[in-house]
Order: sequence, then C-alpha cells, then structure tokens
Amino acid sequence: MDRNYFLYTHNRKSRARVVGMLVVAEAEGIEDTVHTLKRFINESFDVEKDNILEVHSYASRLGDVRNNAPLLRQARELGRQMVERLKVDS
Repeated sequence: MDRNYFLYTHNRKSRARVVGMLVVAEAEGIEDTVHTLKRFINESFDVEKDNILEVHSYASRLGDVRNNAPLLRQARELGRQMVERLKVDS
C-alpha cells in the first residue's frame, strides 16, 4: 500500500486487469475490512468492478484455515477466476 502514495499524491491510479481479495478474520470485522479494502482498491487502481473478486471467512486460531475445506475451495476458485479473466484480457 505504501508504494501507492506517489500515485495518490499525483492523482494517478495503477492499472489492474483483475484484483483478488482473501480476507480471514478471527471473530468479527470482516465487513469493515472488506469495505476498507474495496475503498482502497477503488481509489488506487483502475480496474473494472466486475474484476474485483473476493473470498472471506473466519478462523479463530492459527492453522484453522488449513482445515476449512469450503474456504480452501473458494480460494482455489478465486485463483481460477483471476486466471480466466486475465486470459480474456490478453
């Protein structure tokens, strides 16, 4: 994020074809975190709204994500979607 300061102060945005967010919270705060990250993306990147992809879940202890099969499937699918959208744009 700190590398975007120059662009921000010069009213410029980075170009991106696709952006993926993977957010994991301990017990609460996912909505606030996702909202803040989307705001950062919208202010920092020139990317179509349809190409901002997200996955989020909760994990209370270190290593919980490793045992969360639905989240792992969603994360893999997010990666596949990003690759597909990059192929379409190239």
